Amino acid sequence: MIKLEVEEYCDDCPEFDAHVEKEVLFAGYSKKYCNTNITCEHKDKCKRLKDMIEKEAKKRND
Repeated sequence: MIKLEVEEYCDDCPEFDAHVEKEVLFAGYSKKYCNTNITCEHKDKCKRLKDMIEKEAKKRND
């Protein structure tokens, strides 16, 4: 299964850099089953920036 895990704010991001992780579940003679997760290399940094901006906006509105 391939799973794309990106946030809504990642749409059209010029800094998006795909990070692929594969987890092999079973490998037989002629078949290989695996999970593939695709995220952005910068997802943690962007999440921190988003949280910081939301926190600052909340302070200004209070």
